[in-house]
Amino acid sequence: MRPEPIGASAASIAGIAGISVPADTRLLLLKGDFEHQDTVLRKEKLSPVALVYAYERFEDALAVAHANLSLIGKGHSAVIHSTDAQRIEQVGATLPVSRVIVNQACNFTTGGAFSIAFTPTTTLGCGFWGNTLLGENLTYKHLMNVTRIGYPLEGRRPTSEEIWALE
Repeated sequence: MRPEPIGASAASIAGIAGISVPADTRLLLLKGDFEHQDTVLRKEKLSPVALVYAYERFEDALAVAHANLSLIGKGHSAVIHSTDAQRIEQVGATLPVSRVIVNQACNFTTGGAFSIAFTPTTTLGCGFWGNTLLGENLTYKHLMNVTRIGYPLEGRRPTSEEIWALE
């Protein structure tokens, strides 16, 4: 990695790499090779360069995403474009992330937006996966001291079976 590509256009970066592309090229997509490629390309790049991985099974895609999160930081976010509720739930159950964004641009919605129910913020908690305490979007409520008073509950107490029953 070199500083020259940071903030540069896709065409400029292609030129640095010795590749000829049209001047109006906006994004360079590189075919990802998980087993033979240096991990530096899998990390965040401040440039219009992205890796794209092909997969045969959805579980393979999840494995690539999980490995990438382990490299660049667990806990933040994942995005899936799908109408398959089972796959969407599988992403949430499999990946170590605090947020799963469905059918939206991750960079515009993770911090909260009118199109998603996440609380608007500029500070994202990554939970214990990312070695932070907060596993949600930081709001003013997290910056307030709150005192809770606990009185004994009146009436029937649930049984152990009711408390630990899995649905």
